[in-house]
Amino acid sequence: MILENISKQYRVIRLLRQGKGFQSYLCSYAGRQWIAVCLDAPLTELLFPYFEDLEEGQTFEDLEDIFSWREGLVVILACHSMDHSLKDIRQEEDASYLEKLQIMGEILTGFCVREVPLGIAADLLASGNAGMCTDGVAGAFYDLETPERYPSCTMEQFIQVWCQEIERLFSHEIQLRQARELVDFCQRQRMDPPGSMLELYERFLPVKESLEEQIKQGKFQTDSRSVQAWTTVKKMAAVVKKLLVAGVLIAAIVLLLSQLWQSSDLGKPAFPSIGTVTLQS
Repeated sequence: MILENISKQYRVIRLLRQGKGFQSYLCSYAGRQWIAVCLDAPLTELLFPYFEDLEEGQTFEDLEDIFSWREGLVVILACHSMDHSLKDIRQEEDASYLEKLQIMGEILTGFCVREVPLGIAADLLASGNAGMCTDGVAGAFYDLETPERYPSCTMEQFIQVWCQEIERLFSHEIQLRQARELVDFCQRQRMDPPGSMLELYERFLPVKESLEEQIKQGKFQTDSRSVQAWTTVKKMAAVVKKLLVAGVLIAAIVLLLSQLWQSSDLGKPAFPSIGTVTLQS
């Protein structure tokens, strides 16, 4: 399939997502890969003014093109290959405190540098498709999930998504009471939302740097949950091993004594003697 406007032809490679009122495709054009989001008529009516404003503003650099196609709208977005995303960190049980702080900083950096709109940023955060690209630059993979929410998304709503992700990602550290600064940070943002993504980054940066310094000074136990679990298992295994050895020795002694004193039909011990000691019935 080919998605085309007056001057460009985007050749579809594969379907990425079949959503409610839209489909996303991985496409190729001019030697590069792109993501095409094809909106149906109802979503086009809702989202055309939104994407038209973004295109005219020329601030969201990853928005390449928008054009009519069939009865709907096609939105062309840059396709970045991710090297280290929030989704990856969520799936890594061994992710350290430091790694999680760094990925959240990278995500905010990418949102600010690329001027990602709030609605799309909230979508990327919820899906985990933001982080560090393979070229070493903060960015995102625009496998969008909830375009119908974009026009109405406010900073207050984005902050709710951001804080929920912080609380989920750092739940282990919060339980260990090692993330008081993060908890306080989230509470402050909910009570007094920043005016922009850049302001959020400027607020988050000193908290991130403070926690990183404390981690480097060894003030926190930074072992991952899986490492801690394995340490616990090894300690328990050592105790169980000792108990098993003791149990085997006791069982062997009991078995030996029972054999020694097992009576025959005449009421005599099974063995007449042990070494130079004579057994009597």
